[in-house]
Amino acid sequence: MLQRPFAPLISLVMMIALLILGACSGGGGIPTAVVTSTPGNLPPTPPTTTPVTAPTGVPTSMPTTTASPDAPTITLETTGTIAGIRELLSIDPNRNTEFSTRQTPVTHNNITPQQYADLEAQIRKADFFNLKDNYDTGNVSDDRYYKITVQQGGKAKTVTVAEVGGESITPQPLLDLIKMLVKIQKEVS
Repeated sequence: MLQRPFAPLISLVMMIALLILGACSGGGGIPTAVVTSTPGNLPPTPPTTTPVTAPTGVPTSMPTTTASPDAPTITLETTGTIAGIRELLSIDPNRNTEFSTRQTPVTHNNITPQQYADLEAQIRKADFFNLKDNYDTGNVSDDRYYKITVQQGGKAKTVTVAEVGGESITPQPLLDLIKMLVKIQKEVS
């Protein structure tokens, strides 16, 4: 157990540590507290706060847009053709997009709230989580394939559609969802 003579030393060390941590953190506008104590049986003095400001040009707050817990993450992977394409589009619940191909690096963008709402509505209209896993008659050797993955509410489902070989057997709401995703892909690439 610590003896009383060490209390002022411990208080001093803690104060220095807090000052160092506060100076190193950058803080982003978050105040740091310094607690001082007095010798004897007196209670510590109330903490004092020192605002720490962020350097010029650095945002001091996070964006306030947050998605609902049931908002889906949507991925479209396009592969196939004689050229051997591979394109990948991901859209997260905050409407952030990530797009890449074999030839280009990843690009980041955003879609509008209306585009995201339309995608959500189309996923519901297609009854996505009750679709078959694959729509392809298998008779086209250099077909283009769309693999759509939706993650929502703790579950995930992937559906693959062949552009030509699956055209006559794919439900129209799913074809409409693919058309929407391909349009977004062209806009953000």
